[in-house]
Amino acid sequence: MYNIFKSVYNGLKYLLIFNIVLLITACSNNGGYGNTEPSNLNAITSYSISSPRGPVSGVISGTHITVTMPYGTNVTALTATFATNGKFVTINGSLQTSGQTANNFTNPVRYTVTAANGTIQNYTVTVVIAPNTSKDIVAYSLNGNTGVITGTNIAVTVPFGTDVTALIATFSTSGESISIGSTIQTSTLTPNDFTNPVTYTVHAADGSTKDYIVTVTVASNSAKNIETFSLNGYAGVITGTNIAVTVPFGTDVTALIATFSTSGESVSIGSTIQTSTVTPNDFTNPVTYTVHAADRSTKNYIVTVTTQPPQWFSVGSAGFSAGSTNYSSIAFNLSNNQPYVAYRDNSQNSKVTVMAFNGISWENVGNAGFSAGQSDWVDLAFNPSTNQPYVVYSDAANSNKATVMKFDSAGNWITVGSSRFSTGVVSDISITFNHSNYQPYVVYVDRENSNKATVMTFNGTDWVNVGNAGFSAGSISTPSIVFNPSNNQPYVAYRDDINSNKATVMTFNGTNWVNVGNAGFSAGQSEYQCIAFDPSTNLPYVAYKDGANSNKVTVMKFPL
Repeated sequence: MYNIFKSVYNGLKYLLIFNIVLLITACSNNGGYGNTEPSNLNAITSYSISSPRGPVSGVISGTHITVTMPYGTNVTALTATFATNGKFVTINGSLQTSGQTANNFTNPVRYTVTAANGTIQNYTVTVVIAPNTSKDIVAYSLNGNTGVITGTNIAVTVPFGTDVTALIATFSTSGESISIGSTIQTSTLTPNDFTNPVTYTVHAADGSTKDYIVTVTVASNSAKNIETFSLNGYAGVITGTNIAVTVPFGTDVTALIATFSTSGESVSIGSTIQTSTVTPNDFTNPVTYTVHAADRSTKNYIVTVTTQPPQWFSVGSAGFSAGSTNYSSIAFNLSNNQPYVAYRDNSQNSKVTVMAFNGISWENVGNAGFSAGQSDWVDLAFNPSTNQPYVVYSDAANSNKATVMKFDSAGNWITVGSSRFSTGVVSDISITFNHSNYQPYVVYVDRENSNKATVMTFNGTDWVNVGNAGFSAGSISTPSIVFNPSNNQPYVAYRDDINSNKATVMTFNGTNWVNVGNAGFSAGQSEYQCIAFDPSTNLPYVAYKDGANSNKVTVMKFPL
């Protein structure tokens, strides 16, 4: 019985304990009942700030949080994402919502975390901007020549002829500094030798570096000018790209050789390379020269050759006689086409001298001053049969009468017939040859016959008159004599004093001297008449000083 009672007692005891525990538990879960303390937790357990590159985690050290943001971050409106075991978080009383509330982190910011039991904990958040990692060369030039940046290679082309040993770079960079080796570079100031590629090192603010290799290329020469040009010694005039060359009359322009200098690499005409002083070309028409530069560009020059019109120039040296002269006369030796000149030689006591041009210089024909005495009115002609020169002159050694001399085959000047063969004093004397019988004829103003015209010829033995002596109607001056090639009649032109000093022409018809046309046919006074025949028509032409036309020259002809 006892054991039964003890068993019941123990069962009731445990039931009571269970009910008490259950009641206590129920009371603790009843808001109106119990006495448990609120939480005192107020920590920030994680912290980060958003950036364009993603969230940047802060380093929590006690109540200090440090966040290092990328270089260039604008810190005036950053949004933090955080976790806390406190009830809420504020900044200066402003409630903070993780991932939403933006704040200015220019200066450290104090966060206040409030626990459930009202206790607080302050955290100081400091935002640090990371150093710049940028280290680019963003622009580069050398002495004004812009570089081309491709990755970490910079190519610069400078003009032909540039000295690359001390070029100065102008550059801009996102880095903190630039060096070549250990030498800091300053834009627009530091010179460097770019004979070989140069390595620039760009230093970033964060201490990192980047190398750039600068390669300088000297451009090929673009020069392509013809600087001087001549053809066979005749200088060209260069005007822009036109070259004008004037060559003397008679120059053969079909194979002229140019001498030139050029700043180009080569010169061609068409596909033919030209070599100065060597290559001949035909300049009948303008010729285009192409100058090739080293950079393969070209420039064309047009060369135009003009032949000068005929001009008078000296035969041999000008002033070749030994002294002053008077009464010069010229004639050609038809056997060798050499010109001969006869004159009164004042360096030889006014005697006669004859000189010939040998192709290089003038030389005496026989002795200088070979006449016996002073000479006047000297004239020269060649015997067409023997090609011997004859001179006629007023011979002061023989009373100023006419004398003719010739240069013989022995190399001596000898008298033709007798000296002083005229009747009296003569002037204005002229000589020619009859091409039929090769006899010399002379015409002169015959002072013995009232200054009228007289013509004489040497018949092989003596000098004889041709027709009457003094055959003109009145006094005359400056007569000229020639033969008509069609009939071998002598014609004489002169100033006819009895006909108002006008020009008159007369011919000897075998018996008498007769007028050719009217006597005194010129319009006004005439002087220094010269008569010649047109070999194609056999018509006589007369040239003279024309007093009716301001003493200018006039030529007239007569239709026979």
